[in-house]
Amino acid sequence: MPALPPLIAVVGPVKPALLTAWATHYRALGIERFHLAFHFPDHVDPDRRHQVQAACRELGIVPAAVSVGPWHEHTNPRLRDALRERADAGWHLLADSDELHSYPAPLDEVIAAADESGTGTVGGLMLDRVTADGSLTDWDAEQGLDAAYPLGAFLTHRLLRGDPRKVVLAHSDVRVASGNHRAEGHGRVVAIEPSPAFHKALTANLTANGCANVRTINAAVSDHPGRLTFYLERATNLGGTTAVRPRTVEASFEADAAPLPTLLTAEEIATARLVKIDVEGGEAAAVRGLAPVLSSLRDDVELVIEVTPKTLAKEGHTVDDVLGPLNAHGFHVYRLVNDYGAGSYPAALRRPVPPVRWHGPVTEMSDLVFSRRDVETLR
Repeated sequence: MPALPPLIAVVGPVKPALLTAWATHYRALGIERFHLAFHFPDHVDPDRRHQVQAACRELGIVPAAVSVGPWHEHTNPRLRDALRERADAGWHLLADSDELHSYPAPLDEVIAAADESGTGTVGGLMLDRVTADGSLTDWDAEQGLDAAYPLGAFLTHRLLRGDPRKVVLAHSDVRVASGNHRAEGHGRVVAIEPSPAFHKALTANLTANGCANVRTINAAVSDHPGRLTFYLERATNLGGTTAVRPRTVEASFEADAAPLPTLLTAEEIATARLVKIDVEGGEAAAVRGLAPVLSSLRDDVELVIEVTPKTLAKEGHTVDDVLGPLNAHGFHVYRLVNDYGAGSYPAALRRPVPPVRWHGPVTEMSDLVFSRRDVETLR
């Protein structure tokens, strides 16, 4: 069996007993190599610094670096990345000194599955542990962590609005963002564009910006294979390109069309977290083509669909033709505030308004969010 990965961590002024429990936990998982760096803010008492470092020596671990000074957002990532550069090529286990990983299989099997998938990362979900009565008290080292904190809760996510998702294993050639919450560039996007000219511009922009995690498809989305004609009413609104013939036509082109399950891979369908459909009147056909695989989508998938009743009516469809198949598969309707004015976007970026449950009829152009979550506000 190949050697298990080194553990990479930046450690602060934790209690020595916690550091000991942490190292013991990972040694029980088979980890033998610890690549640690210490960082102590200026206000930390020198005695605490010495106690933590003494506990580290007693564990037989020699830290690669010790720094003292203000804590900035870039401090931990800088130290962590330096540790990763010194470590061997291959997989790295990433864990803060208050994080105890639990895997569904032995580590070597988890890594083998990650190698086979080719994603370069393994993700985890952070579960906060509390005492039996829900309090956050100190603990007795002799009692053990599981006995001291037997209850799990998503406190960080629910109360503090923190992101509970973490990258727990990353290959050495994968960069990880601050806090180990995301692997940079490892979210994947599939962009489907019917216009050959727009598709060419899209791929050029992706190349110019070094976006290697986007797969582009030059095709149209419908409910059956075939050819569609698209029309451009005004050159000043390229986003208005539509298969619904307008009164005036400035340009047109044809494109191959197919249902989404035909254009996407099985993995892309099974792992999609967000599906955005904005096809200028073809939404009913797009949803109808997607319907056979709606039950195969992940539980937390959400769809964002722009719906314009007047445009749907020109194709002989209604809003219910879009909502119906999704409602039948357990999706609830929410409305996303969007007045389509460029001047509104800076404020929306600073203070985004969450989608709210929509109970009435859709009578005007609307951005609708479909989610299996049954709440009044999506947050």
